[in-house]
Amino acid sequence: MGFFGDSKPRVTKQEFHQKVRGALYGKGFSHKELDQLEGYIGGDMNESSSTHSGIDAKEVDRAVTWLRDNKHNHTFSEKQIGEIDAELRKHL
Repeated sequence: MGFFGDSKPRVTKQEFHQKVRGALYGKGFSHKELDQLEGYIGGDMNESSSTHSGIDAKEVDRAVTWLRDNKHNHTFSEKQIGEIDAELRKHL
């Protein structure tokens, strides 16, 4: 396993839509906030290579760091950023 492809655990676009969005919505995130989040991580999630589709742990780290370092560019609170981080990691 992993000889020909990337075997890193990833949150795929499908998992994001079916699991992560629903879980965050259940924690009080609005549809607008979830769309905003998807906009921030969508580039990593929509990579063209089928072996690299989805976001891996390094990309989650990078996204969460960006959210924490750039609070003036979005509406997420520190608590929400922690919930985003936890939910994405749960599905890796």
